[in-house]
Amino acid sequence: MECGFRGIQSVSSHGRRPMRTILAFLALAFSISLAPAQQLLLGVGSPGVVYSGPGDIVSGATAWYSCSRGYSKAYSTGSNNACNIRRASDNSTTNIVILSNGHFDIATANSFAGTDATCSGSTTGSSTTIAFTSCSSTPKAADTVSGTGITQPAYLASCGTFTAGAGSCTLNVAQNIAVAETVTMQVAMYVTEAYDQSGNAHNASQSTASAQPQVLPNCGSAIPCLFFNGTSTQINPTGLSAYSDPITYSSVIERTGAFTSYGDVYRTLNYVDATFRFSASANSIEVCIGCGFSVTASDSTLHAFNAVLNGSSSVASVDGTTTTGTTTGSTISGGTAIGADGSAGSEYVTGFINEFGFWLSAFNSTQYGNMCHNQRLYWGTPGSC
Repeated sequence: MECGFRGIQSVSSHGRRPMRTILAFLALAFSISLAPAQQLLLGVGSPGVVYSGPGDIVSGATAWYSCSRGYSKAYSTGSNNACNIRRASDNSTTNIVILSNGHFDIATANSFAGTDATCSGSTTGSSTTIAFTSCSSTPKAADTVSGTGITQPAYLASCGTFTAGAGSCTLNVAQNIAVAETVTMQVAMYVTEAYDQSGNAHNASQSTASAQPQVLPNCGSAIPCLFFNGTSTQINPTGLSAYSDPITYSSVIERTGAFTSYGDVYRTLNYVDATFRFSASANSIEVCIGCGFSVTASDSTLHAFNAVLNGSSSVASVDGTTTTGTTTGSTISGGTAIGADGSAGSEYVTGFINEFGFWLSAFNSTQYGNMCHNQRLYWGTPGSC
């Protein structure tokens, strides 16, 4: 099995039904053979395996958010909300739930978004420039892109002038479409509110359209992810007025640009703040209360990241590789921001924050190891926990 951000690849149509039957049988047999504690770590919603999320690994989060999957099996009922999304075509909004298998209901979200255009598209070799002809209508910047062999996540970074259904657009990543094929551009979706799945009602919202992070519907195996553009996007939790260490942060994140600039994954909005951010140095993340330490985390790679901020007993774990350090303890007050330094309107993340939560307790090594394992298996992130 190939691990990585793109997850499990589909088999060819030839022999698909027998292969699925075999895989389902093997998954069922595998789940039966596992001890309950081992099943709890899987969190993949496979046939015969009961879904488990971060809240099943360590309960009692103060706040937890994701527009990709559920906090826990108990939350994953098919009726509890994950995120409120806005479609760019008319700014209508709707709530999207977590399904009973633990997944974000992306099928309903895609149906709500609708299609901007279908075109015949191709690139010259591996290129971010895609030439379109025979478009049903005009594609728009930020539309998400799908088609045979197109690497996901894919979206239109910008578009030029279209005449008689023909023109070109710039993709977020280079693609190689040698022979023109049908390409579908879906209407962009944005998050107006990420619901606190911990049950503590610290929902994170953003009313300004230009500051809302984008939901990308397929980031591998049809799992959606949340993209922050590095210039304006953030969501702001409510009701977090004061707390102090120990604090444990848990997240699945990737920096995709601005590799030598700070990018705050989570930050309190006061001077002596509890910060968890990508460093102003490439391939590095730092954790801090007032001051702290940094750890190695490769850019352009999705990471399972867990950090305990607890004075001289602080720990940061990246895909199971653990570093110890010291943070300065402090009582934290003021509001909070996910994706930016909300107090200064700066240090915006360029990349993905696929899940994020924190606990007002210090995870022990077993807990943050198990959390990493759950995240790595769900997302296919690298490294051993």
